[in-house]
Amino acid sequence: MHAQSKLRSLRAKLAILEGKMALAIIYAQKILDEKQRRVNDARRALQLLRTICIVWPNSGSEVLLAGSFDGWATQRKMERSSTGIFSLQLKLYPGRYEVGCFVIATHFLHDQKII
Repeated sequence: MHAQSKLRSLRAKLAILEGKMALAIIYAQKILDEKQRRVNDARRALQLLRTICIVWPNSGSEVLLAGSFDGWATQRKMERSSTGIFSLQLKLYPGRYEVGCFVIATHFLHDQKII
C-alpha cells in the first residue's frame, strides 16, 4: 500500500510539472509570436522607405543639410562632386518634408560695408 501511495504522489508531482511546462511553453510561444509580429512590422516599414537624392548646384566650400525628416535635429554633410555640385542621398518614408541647406562660402565679398 505504501508503494502505491508513493506512486500516486510521484504521478501527481509529474502531472504538476507537466502542467507548469505546458504553461511555460504557451508563454514562450506568445513571446515568440509577439517578437515575430514586431519583426514583420519592421520589415513592412522598411519596405516603405525610398532613397531620394537632394542636390545643391550652387557654389560653396561645404554644404550641410537639415530637415523636418528628423525634426531638424542633425546636420548632414553633402558630398561635393568633381563638377562642384553637392548632393546627399537619404532614405525617407513617403511624405512631405522641409529641408534647409547651410552653405559655407568659398569667398566673401570684401567691398561691402557691414553696418
